[in-house]
Amino acid sequence: VGLFWLPLVWAAGVVILALCLVNTHYRLWRRVAPCRGLNDARVLDLLEDCKQLMGVRVPVALVETAAVAGPCLFGFLRPRLLLPPGFTRGFSLDELRYVFLHELGHVKRRDIPLGWLMALLQILHWFNPLVWLAFSRMRVDRELACDALALSHAEDQDSKPYGRTLFKL
Repeated sequence: VGLFWLPLVWAAGVVILALCLVNTHYRLWRRVAPCRGLNDARVLDLLEDCKQLMGVRVPVALVETAAVAGPCLFGFLRPRLLLPPGFTRGFSLDELRYVFLHELGHVKRRDIPLGWLMALLQILHWFNPLVWLAFSRMRVDRELACDALALSHAEDQDSKPYGRTLFKL
């Protein structure tokens, strides 16, 4: 009798987690969709320079929104780099360059599709604590890999200012 309920419990967990993910994504999308792109020419030129330096050909829009507390990418086909309001005024162009290089590292490494794949696998294996631990470690490693990629496209003397920018974030 107990084994009969196991597939139902698993399916319920899958449905609940999937609905939570869809709901969270939809709520963020609703907050981001009406936001207009940033139009500061200096910042947009800097982003384009960083894209060219990293070999990123995908269009990436810059959007300021109160929906986020720090820089992050959002969007599967047309990624948007979301920044909190006033973010570009609180950082120098050099500091913004480090932020852009890091976030473009996620684009170059295709971390957005990978993140969706990880979410799908985590939903399907919600009952396995080792999957949760492995994906948690994978997310940390992904951030470190983007830091390394950003620093590989920076000058040798940029490692300390890059680190200071991370602390400022």
